[in-house]
Amino acid sequence: MNYDFIIKHNSTSIVLFFAGWGMDSNPFKSIHLDCDFMVIYDYNNFQFDTSILAPYSNIYIFAWSFGVYSAAQFIETNNSLPICLKIAINGTMTPIDDEKGIPTGIFDGTYNNLSIQNIQKFNRRICKDNSQYELLNINKPQRSLESLKDELGAMKINSLRHPISTKIHWNTVIIGQNDRIFPYKNQVKAWDNNCDTIYKTDDAHLPAKIGDIIINNIINKELLKKRFTKVLTIYDQNATRQKEISIKLHNLWKAIDYRKHSSVLEIGCGTGFLTNLYINDIQPKRLVLNDLCNIPSSFIKDKVNYTFIAGDAEKLTFTGGGKFDYIVSTSVIQWLENITTFFHKLSNMLNPNGLIAISTFGKENMKEIKQASGNSLHYYDSESLKSILMPYFDIISISEDIDTLHFDSPTDVIRHIKSTGVNSIPNTKLWTKNAMQEFINKYPCDEHGAPLTYNPIYIIGRLKTNL
Repeated sequence: MNYDFIIKHNSTSIVLFFAGWGMDSNPFKSIHLDCDFMVIYDYNNFQFDTSILAPYSNIYIFAWSFGVYSAAQFIETNNSLPICLKIAINGTMTPIDDEKGIPTGIFDGTYNNLSIQNIQKFNRRICKDNSQYELLNINKPQRSLESLKDELGAMKINSLRHPISTKIHWNTVIIGQNDRIFPYKNQVKAWDNNCDTIYKTDDAHLPAKIGDIIINNIINKELLKKRFTKVLTIYDQNATRQKEISIKLHNLWKAIDYRKHSSVLEIGCGTGFLTNLYINDIQPKRLVLNDLCNIPSSFIKDKVNYTFIAGDAEKLTFTGGGKFDYIVSTSVIQWLENITTFFHKLSNMLNPNGLIAISTFGKENMKEIKQASGNSLHYYDSESLKSILMPYFDIISISEDIDTLHFDSPTDVIRHIKSTGVNSIPNTKLWTKNAMQEFINKYPCDEHGAPLTYNPIYIIGRLKTNL
C-alpha cells in the first residue's frame, strides 16, 4: 500500500480513505476536512506501517471499490487501533466473485486486455456522466500501465489467499444503483448481514460527491458548538422531546440509587433540563457541570455551588477535585467520536460503587433524515451498548422507547431539528436550494404527513468492583 497525507495539522482524528484500483491521491486532493486526511492506494502489497497512526485517538475509515477489501484486511490485521467508524462505498469484501463482487470473467478480461485505451474506457465507466469524467481527467491518477496490471494481479492472488472474516462489521454501506463495475445486485447480496445500514444512491461507481460523503459522516464539534450556541435562547421551548428524555432518565436514576450530598459530574448539561431535576433533592457536596458550549449560569434555577467546565468531554479531565459518586448525561454520547474509550475514561472517574445514568439514541433515531439525506450520526443499538459498557460497568437497567412525531411537511421537520441546534446530520453546513429540494423529494412521507422518529435509550450502570 502507498499513502499520501492530504491534510496533516496535528489533529487527534484522522480519515483513512482506501481508494479503488488504479488510483492515487490526485482525484481526492480537493477534499477539505477539519481533521487529518490520508489517501491509501496501490494494493500491489498490503503492508502498512501503523506507527504513523500512533498520534491519533480516533480513526475514521472510508473505503471505495477495491479499497473495501483492502480496508477490511487492514481492520482485521489491526483490530487494536481506535477505529470509530467504518463506511464502505461501492465495493465488497469479496472483490472478485460472480455473485458478491466483480464477476470473474469481467475481471480476467480487464487484466488480460489492459491498455491505455481500456483504462480510459474504465475511467469513463466509473463516472456517471461526461462532466464528472472530464473533472476526473483534470485530476487523474499518475500511475504506470505496469503498476496497474501488477495491482490487479496482486488483488486477485491476495483475495483468494486471504478471504475476509465475516466478523468485520461496517457501520454504513453505500451502494450506487448505476454502478457498472461492482454490479448493484452483487453488492446487495454481499452486504446481507455485515453492516448496520445500507444506503442506496443513484450514483455510478465513483460517487460525484465522494468528498461530501466523507465530510457529512464526520462529527464536527465546532459546527455543533456554533449550532447549539445560536439557539440557546429558544432551545427550551423547542426541545420538548429532549426535556421528556431528561425527566425519564432522572426518574430511572432516582428509583435505583439517589443519595444526598453526593458528588456529581454532568456531561453535556445544556440549558439544565436534567440539572434542575436533581440539584435540589441531592444538594451535591460537589457538582461539576460540563458542556461543549459556554452555558450562562442563569439556566441553573436553584442556587447551588458548582464548577462549570466548557469544552469537549472526550479531551477533558474532571477529577482535579477527586472522583465522583455519579456521572450523568442526557442526549450527548451520540456526538462522541469514540464511545468505547470514553466509557473507559468514565470508569476511572468514579468512586467505588459509583453510578452512571446516561441517555443516548438508538438506530431508529431520525431514520427518516438518513433515508432522505444519506447522512446520519452513528447510533448504537442496546445490545451493542451493553457490549461496550460491560468491561467497566454492571448494567442495572437499559431500556428504550420509540416515539414518532408527525409534521405537515419535510420543511417543517427541518425547522424542528434546526430549532434545537443539533440534528442527525453530523456536518452539513448549508442547505442549498437543490439540496433542500432533493431532501424533500426523498423524505418518506405517509398519510399523516412527514414522520420523525425518536429512539431514546436509557442506561443505568454501576462501576464494576474488580476495576
